[in-house]
Amino acid sequence: MPALAPLHTAQYVLDLRARTAEEYPQDEEARERVFSDTVRTAWVQGEPWAQEWVQAATGRSTA
Repeated sequence: MPALAPLHTAQYVLDLRARTAEEYPQDEEARERVFSDTVRTAWVQGEPWAQEWVQAATGRSTA
């Protein structure tokens, strides 16, 4: 599977953030929990966007 372009990953994360903001407009803690859970689940499942995001966020390789 080809690597995702950083723009694709950034757009995916922005969309996820927007959806959680719509679902939990007054609850920042819930937004962060849902975002983190979604990224964690996608990372465990090997989703390229999540692996790229975790690598960028932590500054470490996910390999």
